[in-house]
Parts: sequence; structure tokens; C-alpha cells
Amino acid sequence: MNSKTPEEIAAQIQRLRELRPNIVPRTYFGDDNLGALDIEIECLEEGWDEDYIEENLEDQNLNMHALIALRWKLGEQEEEDSANLDDGWPLK
Repeated sequence: MNSKTPEEIAAQIQRLRELRPNIVPRTYFGDDNLGALDIEIECLEEGWDEDYIEENLEDQNLNMHALIALRWKLGEQEEEDSANLDDGWPLK
């Protein structure tokens, strides 16, 4: 396990913010891409843990994206997760 440094987290947040205007707002299935990206940023900024995410995010898509951000921060990405949170978003 290789947790991210505060500098790495800050740089990732900045890249996500820069990416936001170029992301397709909704998926084919109607999921909110911008909300998902915003929740990743908020998770990193606020330092949420798994308990907080599970207790406070009822929306399945937002919950999943918060957990992806948390796993990234902790260096616990799953095989299907991108190396960085700014990878793989659908662009306009």
C-alpha cells in the first residue's frame, strides 16, 4: 500500500478541476458525470473515510466514485481503476 502525499492529492484535485469543463455531463445511462467528478474532489479535499462515504452517500454512482477516490488516495486501486483519477472520463 502506497498512500498519496498531500502534494500528490493537491495535484490530482487540480487536474480534476481542469478536466471538469471538458467532461460529458451525463453517461449514456443518465448518471451524473460532473457530480461524480465533484464527489471525488470533495472526498480528497475533506479526507473522507469509508465509513463516512457509506453513511452519507446514498446515490450508488456517487458512492462508487467516492470509494474510487479513497482507494486512489490510499494506494489501493483495484485492477479496473485508472492509475489517476483524471483518466477515463468521457470527453466532449
